[in-house]
Amino acid sequence: MTERDFQAEVARSIPWLAEQAGRPLHYLKIPDLPRGPEQRFSPRRGYDCFLVDRGRHVARELKLAKGMSLAFDALDAYQEHCLHEVEAAGGVAVLLVCFRVTFSKSEARRRGAPKAILAFAVPAWTWPVVRAEACRASLPLAWFENVAIALPRLRLPPCAPTDRPLH
Repeated sequence: MTERDFQAEVARSIPWLAEQAGRPLHYLKIPDLPRGPEQRFSPRRGYDCFLVDRGRHVARELKLAKGMSLAFDALDAYQEHCLHEVEAAGGVAVLLVCFRVTFSKSEARRRGAPKAILAFAVPAWTWPVVRAEACRASLPLAWFENVAIALPRLRLPPCAPTDRPLH
């Protein structure tokens, strides 16, 4: 799974989320800008996507961890600043973290599976607090399992390229 696959899964889940909430949600992925020798300047994105729920802006930054932890520097200072600005303006800012892990033999026996794809939501305001308290450079999967909001993995059909996640 790549971060692009994770973004596609998040986009496909929006209609299901709107149905569960019983109200419309507006979703927008902030597009990646083309890169290449002809591109002279690429403005940075503060976050990957957002949705609007009952007039409230919900910023979402997606991170993919391929090991048993996510480094604190995965969220750079500019992204952290932009997410903080969303919260200061009355919106909601969330980190969506997906772990794609292959467990050690002993961990696989304990968990009952050799591999896993696990997703979690973390309010963005917790990131600097946890980073300040942690005595390490990354947060382990166990922290996410114990503290973060576990997100169920939905088995949804893929969207056609012309389909929009939600109007």
